[in-house]
Amino acid sequence: MQDIAKKITCLLKANNMNQKKLAEKIGVTKQVISLICNGKTKNSKSLYEIAKYFGVEYHWLTNSGNDGGNSNDIRKNDIKSIYDDILVLDKFYKIPFITTFDIHKNLLSNGQLILKNIIAEKHEITSEPDHSQMFAMRASNNALKFKFGVNTTLIFHTGLTPISGDFIMVWLPAKELFVYRDLHIEGNKKTLIPLEEDLYKSLVMGENDVITAVLCEQRVKRPEPIIAS
Repeated sequence: MQDIAKKITCLLKANNMNQKKLAEKIGVTKQVISLICNGKTKNSKSLYEIAKYFGVEYHWLTNSGNDGGNSNDIRKNDIKSIYDDILVLDKFYKIPFITTFDIHKNLLSNGQLILKNIIAEKHEITSEPDHSQMFAMRASNNALKFKFGVNTTLIFHTGLTPISGDFIMVWLPAKELFVYRDLHIEGNKKTLIPLEEDLYKSLVMGENDVITAVLCEQRVKRPEPIIAS
């Protein structure tokens, strides 16, 4: 049980969570999580919910090294891999690095982007404590390249309250389309300013249109040098 407790403790740290928050997420009391994390309870029914919440294999979580391995191997390999995933503990966190093609309506729930459902092959890092609400995107389509250039990485936040002048991602349900626009607010009127005004018109947001993310940071990479042939 000690190995299970160590793994859950690592998962909590990797996701910047405490025992109380985990208890709320899976619908149990904090005492239940505390007993598990202290290695004082076995075969808890909550272990399945914990594995499901963190997106890890139930067998990995509950395997204490009695199936041919040993607890030292688990500590050296499995637990170390969790620490490796969070890079520098308590300083930097991984956020998904995606393209515009990875954003689709199936990621929406009640107008919110559910980032944990994004399967990303690459990641960016951030020191922001609310990293779970952030994702990175390369300016991969023509409109974004026009505004930001090809060497820019855009960091979006799904929990910020947008203000006039923000660059935002908006879901337009009538068109079943995500668009990227500058936001202008005047009174109760929200207008989406296109990136290329010669090609697109400004749009007034309707009551069903949803702002799903706000640009909070830009990272510009040094362009590759041009080598004369």
